[in-house]
Amino acid sequence: MVEFLDGVECGRIFEVLGSWSWYEDPGRPIPPEVTKLTGVTDEKVRGQRINDAAVEAILARASLVVAHNAGFDRPRLEERLPAFEGKPWACSHAEIAWSEEGVGSTKLDYLAYRLGFFYAAHRAHGQHVGADAAQREAFLL
Repeated sequence: MVEFLDGVECGRIFEVLGSWSWYEDPGRPIPPEVTKLTGVTDEKVRGQRINDAAVEAILARASLVVAHNAGFDRPRLEERLPAFEGKPWACSHAEIAWSEEGVGSTKLDYLAYRLGFFYAAHRAHGQHVGADAAQREAFLL
């Protein structure tokens, strides 16, 4: 999660106020194809849990939740952490006309690469760096 200060009218991100990343044990083995894609192993998540109180405190200050694939993330987050329910959401994948900006792919790793940022694939902390970069560029265009 990333908390940032932005201009509501202009959409510019002025300051990153903080970032947080957690693992959560899904209670079942992680499929090998997921480990291959993300690097997340059963050992990394064993006994781990998202800090609900921290997430709720961050969300209490949030006026908008942004995800690069909100259609995927939103239902899962709302089910797991009800504090996400009722918040307005934006999707940097579907709601930005990347092709009109001359960007040939909406994949987050590609967007981060094009914008000069390192992207640690499929980790929420790494995703926020890529998404932040993509959103900054989109809002500045």
